[in-house]
Amino acid sequence: EFRTLCFKHQEGIKEVLVRSPDGKDKGMLQVPLHRSYSEKMKMRAEDGVAAFAVEEPGAEDEETVYRTVAQAKLPASRQVLFVFLPGGGKEGEHPYRLLALPDDERSFPWGHLRLFNMAPVPVRFHLGEYSGSKARTLKPGALDQIARIRKLNAYKMYNVVIEFQYKSKFIVTNNTRWKSLKRKRDLAIAFLHPKTSRPTVALFQDVRRQHDKPGTPP
Repeated sequence: EFRTLCFKHQEGIKEVLVRSPDGKDKGMLQVPLHRSYSEKMKMRAEDGVAAFAVEEPGAEDEETVYRTVAQAKLPASRQVLFVFLPGGGKEGEHPYRLLALPDDERSFPWGHLRLFNMAPVPVRFHLGEYSGSKARTLKPGALDQIARIRKLNAYKMYNVVIEFQYKSKFIVTNNTRWKSLKRKRDLAIAFLHPKTSRPTVALFQDVRRQHDKPGTPP
């Protein structure tokens, strides 16, 4: 099983194709890309690699040609979250850079937080009790995961201070609060805004629905 999450559409591609698990629809499954978590779907991968493609236009009498727009090795999990990120933009590279993350509850328990640094400079996260000397510093392209944060206020929120490295110093760019719940998992992505180059962070919240596990307290 897999789900998708798209950070930003590339080349106007808002839907991709992947091999169908049952071979129906000419063996390809349509996968929409949204800036939110998709429903669970199933796919077929070969040699431990997930490849997503688009159909290229051609003559009517020619075989359908598919162009790979994102691919990644599968993690050791039966449930996977594919995060579609902007590609390198260089000739020959895929439009999307693909993160394939284990999505099962053992690998990524509810209440936990994932951090990913998409910026070209190191980023430091001060999160609740993980602050000061316990803050998490991520190099460009690094991924980290922390357990549920316990240092909360009355509204179950914790302090968040994010610093981007500028030359030899770390500069505070974000000072806010995020909510920590037992029935929620978060993915925070640090990046530079493509138009303003302003350092910022996008938070994608994955909330467990009541019918997924009834009676789960916050």
